[in-house]
Formats: sequence, C-alpha cells, structure tokens
Amino acid sequence: MSRTPEQILRAAGVEFTVHEHVPVATVAEILDALPYPAEEHVKTLAFDADGQIALVGLRGSDRVAYGKLARALGVARDKLAPLSPERVREELGLEPGGVCLLIDRDDVRRVVDVRVAALDRAFTGSGRNDASFELAAADLIATSGAEVAEIAR
Repeated sequence: MSRTPEQILRAAGVEFTVHEHVPVATVAEILDALPYPAEEHVKTLAFDADGQIALVGLRGSDRVAYGKLARALGVARDKLAPLSPERVREELGLEPGGVCLLIDRDDVRRVVDVRVAALDRAFTGSGRNDASFELAAADLIATSGAEVAEIAR
C-alpha cells in the first residue's frame, strides 16, 4: 500500500507543519486561502512526458518553460503534456489543488526549478486540496528525490 505524502515526511523524520484550509484548485485560490508569499509557495504540476509521469515543482509566481522542462526530462517538447485532473486523481491518488512532489512511486520523475532550491522554506501541496505543508525547501527536495534544473521562464 502506498504511503501518503504526510507518511512519507514522517518516515523521513522531516519537520513540517500542516496548514488546513478551504478546498482549493488553483494557485490564486491557494494564495487567497493561505497568508504566505507566492515566492515561498511551491506549486506542483503533473505532466505526461512521452508516456512517463513527471511532477514538476515551481515557485507559485513562476511559469514553466516547456522547452527547458522537456530538455530536463530528456523528451521532445511535443511529447510533453499536462495531466488531466482525472489522471492526477486516478493515477497518482492526489487531489488537484493539492498535488505535491511527495509520492510513493519510483516510476514518477520529479524535477524542481533552481529557484525552489534557493528557498529556505516552502509551502506546498499535501496530496489533499484542503491542506498544505510548510517545510524546509531542502527537505522537500531531498525527501521527494527531485532533480534540480532550470525549468522556469
């Protein structure tokens, strides 16, 4: 049985705080629901990268550079497409609005932008759309096993 994102953090001994809030689906709703700066929010986007799922972490205020992301994942740009909310729910077991890098699957690639790696702390999805985690950005990256690359515009 797969562990939840919270169980993954606990098993790793990572210090974190859970912030419960109203259900959210977009970055704008998250920023409205929680009083923390957009540059400390780490949004996670889910992609199909030529048949492999990739979870991509960016600061809330940043936008993905598709060409850079394709190069980081080693796929052609035209083989990169966002996952639908249905696929996120069904294949990853995560709620849209709560997608995070912390997933108990070895077949999912994880990449974070270099600007995330430069943060001291991060607020990120918890797998649920009604709660977010606050933790050290370095712990998020290490615990998720994410690669760090320049993928934001």
